[in-house]
Order: sequence, then structure tokens, then C-alpha cells
Amino acid sequence: MLNQRLKVILTLGIFCLVSFFLWQAKPDHDYLNAQQFKLLLDKQLKHLEKAHPQQSYTLDPASVLPATEMRDLAQKALKKQTENLKKAQGTPRPLRLSLQEGRGQMTLVATPSGGKAQSETRTMTTWLSVLPPLVAVVLALLLHRLVLALFAGLFFGALIFQNLNPITTLSETFGNYLWHAVSDAFHIKVIIFAAVLVGMVGVMNASGGTRGIVDVFRKYTGNRRSAQMIASIMGICIFFDDYANSFIIGGTMRPVTDKLKISREKLAYIVDSTAAPVAGLAIISTWIGYEVGLFQEVLTSLDVKISGYSAFLSALPFRFYCIFTLVLVFLLVWMRRDFGPMYHAERRAIEHGLVIRDGAVPMTSGAMGNLEGREDIPARWYNAVLPVLLVIAMTIVGLYVSGGGWAKVQAKFSNLWSFQVLSDSFSSADSATVLLYASIAGSLLAIFLAWGQRLLSFKEVWLAWGKGTASVWLACLILVMAWGLNGVSQDLGTASFLVSIFKDLVHPIWIPMLIFLLAAAIAFSTGSSWSTMAILIPMAVPLAYELGGVPLMIIAMGAVLDGSIFGDHCSPLADTTILSSMACSSDHIDHVRTQMPYALLGMGMATVVGYLPAALGLMPFISILLGCALMWLVVKVVGRNPEAGFEQKSEAEQPAPSHLKAEPVIMERYSQE
Repeated sequence: MLNQRLKVILTLGIFCLVSFFLWQAKPDHDYLNAQQFKLLLDKQLKHLEKAHPQQSYTLDPASVLPATEMRDLAQKALKKQTENLKKAQGTPRPLRLSLQEGRGQMTLVATPSGGKAQSETRTMTTWLSVLPPLVAVVLALLLHRLVLALFAGLFFGALIFQNLNPITTLSETFGNYLWHAVSDAFHIKVIIFAAVLVGMVGVMNASGGTRGIVDVFRKYTGNRRSAQMIASIMGICIFFDDYANSFIIGGTMRPVTDKLKISREKLAYIVDSTAAPVAGLAIISTWIGYEVGLFQEVLTSLDVKISGYSAFLSALPFRFYCIFTLVLVFLLVWMRRDFGPMYHAERRAIEHGLVIRDGAVPMTSGAMGNLEGREDIPARWYNAVLPVLLVIAMTIVGLYVSGGGWAKVQAKFSNLWSFQVLSDSFSSADSATVLLYASIAGSLLAIFLAWGQRLLSFKEVWLAWGKGTASVWLACLILVMAWGLNGVSQDLGTASFLVSIFKDLVHPIWIPMLIFLLAAAIAFSTGSSWSTMAILIPMAVPLAYELGGVPLMIIAMGAVLDGSIFGDHCSPLADTTILSSMACSSDHIDHVRTQMPYALLGMGMATVVGYLPAALGLMPFISILLGCALMWLVVKVVGRNPEAGFEQKSEAEQPAPSHLKAEPVIMERYSQE
């Protein structure tokens, strides 16, 4: 009870201190106004494009814009819109823009030549814009009710944006933010992909396939360390997409780690730490096209004769956080040591057989725990391996075809061996659609194998698939809430406000470190690494180039990408963190809480040993070696072996954790959520 009170006092104290700092901060108002003008202009151009799909525009000289920067932004936006048109209609029409400010609001009036004026208004960005995600994080930590916390943050953000009008706030919360979260095509595909893939795992469980995998892995995973090492190595191998990485490894290894009394928190940490960091580092992945595109745009604007892909490759040695995170995973596993909350979670699993703590709310319902195959069903490993291999194969081939690789091969066969074509294809692919089709194919194969071998009746097959699919409803609801909160954070300008506070408080040697920390703060607050990259790269990269030339610019590029991944990696609002909890059926807050000390260790090493020395001219490989040595020392001194004092019982003596079969209890907790 005393520890709980101290936790509440400490959390609220930090919240108050951060709020006071934000209140007293002095943002760059010119930068904030320019960012808000850009948002208003984007909305106006979308309205015009909808009314006149193929019409191009030029900026009317009579436009009333208070800053030269805004005029430049308008000209660039109109030029980009013209370039994106497939076939422009006639000559460009002059577009008169008029910006008005007052009473905490900014209004942009757009009047096409010979057309009707239309206005767009938004609330000015203030320090209050940071409070909604901050409120969500604090409530999640205090209440352990993530849905409630996310909704509270979303509603509070909408209330601020609607100038404390409760009627319009309700309308915007449900009719705009949550509706967009559930109606967006990408979001729908991700949700269906997650549900279908877990449904496939449900069939694999019921047909004895996962039991067969456990039997096979038992030959190579005689102890807890070998099982964790295999999961870590698998995480490195599935590098092409972080979503696929999380679900394939989490779903495949969870039965194995449960048998060996490895906590779900530890499995979720391994999965999460070898998903986004690996996909972010991979030179062929679903991430690289987005990152290279952002780099290329800013390099072109700076007139730097370096391609976006070359800049990405040059920045790889400066991806200190991702590198240290992966090294730390293997250090912890090999040395059999843990520290902080993870040590206690592992100790609990070993001593009491509780892979999740009593009272935890796993991200898949208790239905998944009741899908183990009957004892009379033969445990055939290929009934689980073949569907998983099909998902992996279809994902790789699908990304290649979707990204245009096959079309280039048909045009010129030698492109089949082209690394550039392969990289471009993966980066340009529609990853959500590919993953969706791959998961459907995997589910169908799992169903065919179970029914075709007469292991399960037709009814039992679909009941198992349905139970598996239904078990992720809470996780999908949390994803929707997180997406909604991200939407209101964008409208409020949360990231822009944070940038405006720190952007001018820099000296060249501090630039990479501060950019890394700023990216981490933004990604943690918004739960989106990609949004953080899109916001910071156009600002941070030119700043580093002006103050330190190409060398400092390359380091800053790595800092932006790594800071974005750190914030996304350990934020309870991030979709990748949520999906890792879902894939491993872990309590989400427990996953975040146990992973945080490890993420902070990697961040600390990246900050002190990585970005600061790199700005001073130290070779990156020296920083990497020094950081790895220091992490080894920390793990050696601070870490403890959770297995110490416990003799491994034989498998026959290892009881199945009772709470994994307690479906009614877990479902009751879900209803309370």
C-alpha cells in the first residue's frame, strides 16, 4: 500500500513539474504560426482538389500573408499540387490567400479566381497541446486501464481544440477522431490482419500444431536461455516488417516460453526490441521507402548532391539506439540476468509458474488459453510451421510484387538480381494489404490442414478460428483509441510545440543529442515514429547542415530516426508496442513497465556514448564498442539471475499456470475495462 501511494505521488509530481515547465516555456511563435498555416493550407487544397480534381493554382500576388515564410510555403505547396496532377485542366488559376489571427484562433480564407471564398479555422497551438498525451500516459500508469486512459486523453484534447465546448467536443471525438481511426483504409487492414493472424494461431493451437512445435523446440530449447536466444535470432531474421515480426515470433514462441516459465513480459520485450529496431535498420524493409523519401525531399531543397538512399546508408553507423537495443537483448539473454521490474516478473514466473501476474489483463482474452488441442490429437509440427512459412513467403513475394519489382523484372529480366530493384520494391509496397492477404492465406492453410487430416471437425475448426479472432478485441480497441489520440495531437500541434521550444537552444556539438531527445519526446507523446520523422526531418536536417555541413547532417539524420524509434518503442500509446503485447498475450502496461528500464539504458548509451562524442568527431564504431562494453558492465553489476536458487523441475513436475485457463475471470476483467 505504501509503495502504491509513493508511486501515485511520484507520478503526479512529475506530471505537475512537466506541466509547469511547458507553461513557462517560450516557444518560437513564428515557427508555430508557419506550421499552423501549413496545416490550414493543406486542408484548403484538399477542398479545392475535391471541387476541381484536375485544376492547378498559382499564388495570387494580392494574397495577405503576414510572413515571407508563409508565402514560400504556399508557393511550394501549390507547385507540389500541380506536379501531382495527372493532367492539369487549362492554365493555372490564381488563388488568393488571406490569413487572419485573433482570440486564440487562426483563419485562412482561400479565394480562387472567379470562384467562391472558403475559410478554414483552427485553434492556435499552446502548451496545452502537450497535455492530452501526457494525461493519457499518467492515467494509464496510475489506473492500469488503458482504454479509459486513452479515451480520457482523446476527449481532453478534443475539448482543448474545441475551446472547451462540450457539445462540439463530443461530436468531434466520435464523429471525427474515432470515426477516422476505424474508417481509415490502412487502420482497417491492420486490424483485420491482426485478428485473422491470431485466428490462424487459434487453429494451430487446437489442431495440435503448436504442441508439435513445442516438442520440436524442446530438443533445442533445453533451458530458458536457449528459448530466449532462438526468439531473439528469429527477431533478427524477420527484418522486412515490424508487424509481421511481432506476430510471427510472438505467436510461435509463446507456447514454448510458457512451458519453460518465461514471463510474457520478457517475451514481449524480446519481440518488441527486435521488431521496429530491426525494421528501422534493415536496408530492405517496409520502413526504408518512407525514410528515404523524407531524406530525398529535404536534400533536394538543400541542393545537396546526395541521394536519399545514400544518406540513409551513411547514417546507419550513427543509429546508436537501435544497435544498442539489439545488443542489450542478446546480452541479457546470454548472461541470464535481468534488473528492475523484469527481474521480478521473471522471478514470479520461475517460482510460481505465473507467466503473467495475478490480476493482469492479457491483450488476448482467456479464450486463447483454452485452445490447446485435445490429448488424442497428434502433435504434428508442420500443422503450425507450414501456415507460418506461407505467411512469411507471401509477405516477401507480395511486397516485391506490390512495390513494382515483378513489373520491372518482366520489362528487363536482369532486374531480378538487382539489389536496387529489390529495395525499391519493398519500400514502395502496400505493406498493409500484403500482410492482410498473407494472413488470410495462412489462416486458410491452417484450416485446411486441421480439417483435411480429420484432426478437427468443420465446426471445431471454425470455432477455434473464431475464438482466436475474437480474443484480440481489446487490443484492437486500444489501437483505435491510440490512433484517435494521435489524430487530436496532430490537430493540436503537439509535436510542433515541442519543436518550437527546443529548436533554437542548440550549439553544433549538442545538435545530434538534442535532436535525438526531442524526437524521443515527440514519439513518446504521440505514439507515432513515422509522424515524428515527418515533422522533425524537414526542420532538423537543414539546421544541422547549416551549422556543421554534411557530416553533422548525416549524424542528425540518424538521431531523428533513432529518437523516433525509441519513443515509439517504449510509449504505451504506440501501435508497435501494443501489437507486441497483443502478439505475446501480455498485459500491456506490464510490458511497458518492464521494458522501460532497458529502453532507457539504450537511450542513455546512445545519448552519452553515441551522439555527443559523434558530434565531437569520434568514429562511430568506437562509440558502439564503448557502449556495448558499458552495457555489459551495467548488466553484470546491476543485473541478477532470476533462476538463482531454483532448480529446474522436470517437465512432468511443471504444472500449467492455472491463470492461463481462467477464461471466465479474465473475461470478467475485460468487461470491467
